[in-house]
Amino acid sequence: MPNLFDPFQLGAISVKNRIMMPALLLDTPNENGMATRDHVDFYKRRAIGGAGVIVVGACYVNGQGRQGPCQLGIDQDEHIPGLADITRAIRAEGCVALAQLNHAGRYASSAVTGQQPVAPSAVFSRYSRETPRELSYAEVEKVQSDFINAAVRAKKAGFEGVELLAATGYLISEFLSPVTNLRSDRFGGDLRSRLTFLLEVIAGIKQAAGPDFVLCCRISYADRVPGGNTFEDTRIIAAALQEAGVNALSMTAGWHDSADTQITSEVQQGAYTQYPAEIKKTSTIPIGAAVRIVSPAVAENIIAEGLADFIVLGRALIADPDWPVKLQSGRRDNIRLCIACCHCFDRAFAHQPVECTINPEVGADMQLPAKCPAPKHALVLGGGPAGMQAAITMAARGHNVTLLERKEQLGGRLPAASVPPFKGELANLVGYFEEELSRMAVDVRLGVSEPVTAAKELAPDEIVLATGADPIVPPEFQAFLGKGVSVAEEVLLRDRHEGQEFVVIGGGLVGCEVADYLSEKGKTVTIIEILSKIGTGIGGTNRWGVMRRLKNKGVRQFVNARVTSIDGNAVIFSVADGQQELLPADEVVLALGYRPSRDLEESLGKICGNVHLIGSCHQTGKIIDAIREGYRLGCRI
Repeated sequence: MPNLFDPFQLGAISVKNRIMMPALLLDTPNENGMATRDHVDFYKRRAIGGAGVIVVGACYVNGQGRQGPCQLGIDQDEHIPGLADITRAIRAEGCVALAQLNHAGRYASSAVTGQQPVAPSAVFSRYSRETPRELSYAEVEKVQSDFINAAVRAKKAGFEGVELLAATGYLISEFLSPVTNLRSDRFGGDLRSRLTFLLEVIAGIKQAAGPDFVLCCRISYADRVPGGNTFEDTRIIAAALQEAGVNALSMTAGWHDSADTQITSEVQQGAYTQYPAEIKKTSTIPIGAAVRIVSPAVAENIIAEGLADFIVLGRALIADPDWPVKLQSGRRDNIRLCIACCHCFDRAFAHQPVECTINPEVGADMQLPAKCPAPKHALVLGGGPAGMQAAITMAARGHNVTLLERKEQLGGRLPAASVPPFKGELANLVGYFEEELSRMAVDVRLGVSEPVTAAKELAPDEIVLATGADPIVPPEFQAFLGKGVSVAEEVLLRDRHEGQEFVVIGGGLVGCEVADYLSEKGKTVTIIEILSKIGTGIGGTNRWGVMRRLKNKGVRQFVNARVTSIDGNAVIFSVADGQQELLPADEVVLALGYRPSRDLEESLGKICGNVHLIGSCHQTGKIIDAIREGYRLGCRI
């Protein structure tokens, strides 16, 4: 994929490839916004992985504009030494280091800053659930100075330039938008006047930092809020920024206030590239495409067809920091592709340290595996995510590893989990694990019907039990299995679905996804949930989209309801007031959770004194829990 690895010019700087990592809210624990060793390690790892440009931040330009309690600061000179550690680590790998400067505006949290948020005008925010105080004229000029002074600090810290966050609903974009800028002074009015704040900041930075200091802007292609800036307005903004001397534009989607789905797997990969492509037609500077770019083929196509000059990979480089170098060295199938689960966003919005569902090396408590001085023969039973990750990690440390799986395929519940709408990218994870197992020379044996016998023959030093969990089927439903009652996983893997009326018992993550799947096939679906609401196991970034789809497809929902019996082709349940309800059902789908499968533990313990339980056979959880347990154990043995 040669186009991705063509150099390009960013102002006075030559960049080795077309891959930029954007600013990410890592929320790594720190004191007073100071950079830590964890920050340095995170950015250094992405620089080693081959990114051409890394944007550090967002860095708050004053305490009033701080978004999170662990956000990096650049508002005081005391921040310069820690930031300099980051720039040295990035630039040592031949990567360009930029600092993103931001003021959160009305997205700032009073719980974090201890004061009411400020903004161009006092307009309530759906995102922060607060109404900001309007900045006075003098305060606006003070914030402009804060941006300019922050850029000077960035230069002193060794950054080769800065990126101004003029997107997604933060302070600069609040000045740009007619929804949030109702001012009557020179900073408000028509779009040209609303550009005043930003254009003056740009002029001030160019004067203070010098002509060779790179200056980029991150802009939204549209606000995607009622009455906000449209793409036609963005054309005007982009032209004004180019005329002002900005060196590049990185284009993202809308605001956090938007009621539209923008970052989840519902959005097709490369969905937004039409917008940078249009701006690029009249641009004199590089234009970057961002959001929902994961696949190397999609990324290469964007550059090859001239839709953008560079690609912005955020979540993709959290999931696999070696995305660029693997691709360049011909290891495309070995890339751990982001699955768009949005767990990292859920953590960021909750001001929690960054984590990745599929990359266990991301997180403050994660250590890189070291070579084992005394390699052992380790046996892993179970080819789900926990078992595969444990096998890979142990093999990477030098152990001789054998993995046994009863089924004829690896993945555990991943194949079923990738079936519901917009979950297909999860299937890529199985391919990644298979590739890694092969690369690490793990002895993988499928279709092993007698694992205890095999374990005796292998006589391992360590046994890792990762046999997963079994679906919970209450005793009163056991007799109906295969006779109108099925478990969710079976339904998801089935080719045909007879009947029209489906009742799903259990409205957690699995129940909602199987309901989404069946309703997509035109079935009439009802969810019965014992709790007060459904979807409690779904992360906040995805949950509202799933709930909207279920509503739009007419999926009925009963909460605070308990199933009492199945009578013929009907389900009888009671609601909160004790009233009995009856629903017709051609098929009942059980989505009541899972119970750890530990049948082999005792027998294996007689073969080897070192038996370790991980994943769902230890404690049921999500994919992230399984992968992290496998990784931790692999680092420990």
